Amino acid sequence: HGLHFLALTDERGRLIWISAARPGRTHDITAARRDHVLEHLRGR
Repeated sequence: HGLHFLALTDERGRLIWISAARPGRTHDITAARRDHVLEHLRGR
């Protein structure tokens, strides 16, 4: 059993954002889409 998290950091490695926990079997792209990561990175 495991958990899957996505995290965004700045260029110094400081945490900017972390997702909610998802089941470990969740693929990165699926989690990124559900959390709208690209929109966050684009500033939308």
